[in-house]
Order: sequence, then structure tokens, then C-alpha cells
Amino acid sequence: MTTTKEPKAQAASLPTAALAYKFVTFENLMATDSILPGVVASQFSSWRPNLDIGWYYLGQGAEMKYGRSPTGIIVHALEPDALRDVVGWERIWEAPGVVPGAYYALWRGVPPNRDYVVVGGIFSNNKDWAEPDSEQTRGIMAIRRDLLVMDGTFEIWNDRDAGLIPPSLLQQALVWKTTGQTGASPSALILVNSYSAPPRDISFSLNRSKTLLIESATPQYQNLLPCSYC
Repeated sequence: MTTTKEPKAQAASLPTAALAYKFVTFENLMATDSILPGVVASQFSSWRPNLDIGWYYLGQGAEMKYGRSPTGIIVHALEPDALRDVVGWERIWEAPGVVPGAYYALWRGVPPNRDYVVVGGIFSNNKDWAEPDSEQTRGIMAIRRDLLVMDGTFEIWNDRDAGLIPPSLLQQALVWKTTGQTGASPSALILVNSYSAPPRDISFSLNRSKTLLIESATPQYQNLLPCSYC
């Protein structure tokens, strides 16, 4: 009599990824483009998320309505070199200062080397256009370039529509976001100091084939969730 052996159960394979990410609401208002009581400009506002230990983000999020929080991505390194500290911030645009208290500025992060990218920037209103402080930059990280894909973009703000800058003093600034057509868009601010669309080599989303969306993760990854999302 011939017997047939049952096949051995195979262990469920875990997804291989260098970075985990999750979509969250960015709940902390950082700056708006209107500083005068009763003045409503384009209603542009910048935001950052709440972060638990081990979680970071790739740049401020933005909304075009005061008081409405945007959704963006927070990230957690699964490989030790997936994220690196931003080494500095370069001001690429500033408002001309014709309105008292309106020290608007756009800042682009500097990565540690060419293998890393600071995906998104900062919109600030610091007195005398001071560089973003530790509270404004806390949690923003540079990400390994191979974990990104170039993506399409759409415009969300420009200094022509800010409402408080005379046309003769405009200095050409645009803020864009990636569309998420080719990757997972972090909804971070892509900054351009011209009225042209940003070049594709600064317009990045996460490479879905090398990163892991937590909602679709196996239970083995649930310990990576911030406690507020468990």
C-alpha cells in the first residue's frame, strides 16, 4: 500500500522592506501665510505630525484652508541606514518684509551626502527670517535615495496669491506636492524658487516595492505601530 506524505507547512514569508510607513493626520499647525487679524490671504498653512519614539517624517504637510489638518506619511527605519539626520537648512525664498511681522520663508533641507534626499521643506514665519529652530525641524529626516521614485507634481501655493506681497516685490516661489501616481506620496512641501514646475529629480514619493505600508503588514510588524495607532 502506497502512502502519500502530507506536504510540510511552510512558514509565512515576511515582506522585505527597508522602511515602514503609515498615513496619519498632521495635527500641529506650524505657520500660516496671514499674520494680520481679519486678513485672509490664500489660507496656506504648514503642519507637522505627532511622533512616537522611532518614527519620523519627510517634510511639513500643507493645507489651503486654515484649521484643516492635512494627511501625510510618517516613517520607521527597518534597515539602520534607511534614514539619516538633515545636516542643515537653506533658505530658498523670503517675503520682502513690507508687512510688519510677515517674515515668510521657505527652507530646503541639506542631506548628509548624495545617497540621501530631504524630500520636503519648511514654510516658516520666524522673526527676521531666522533659520528654523529645533522645534520646527524635529523629526524631519533625510531618506536613502533608492527608497524613492520620481513622481508627478501639482501646485498648492505661490507667492503671487499670498495676498500680502505687492506684485512689484514678488520673488517667485512655488510650493508643490507629488501626485502619488508612481509611489506613495508623503504629501511633503516641494519647494521651487521660480514659477516653473519642479524638476523631477527633486519630486519624490516612496518606492512601494522597497517600503512597507503598516496597514497591510503581517502581525509580526504590529510592534512598530506608534501606541496611539495600535
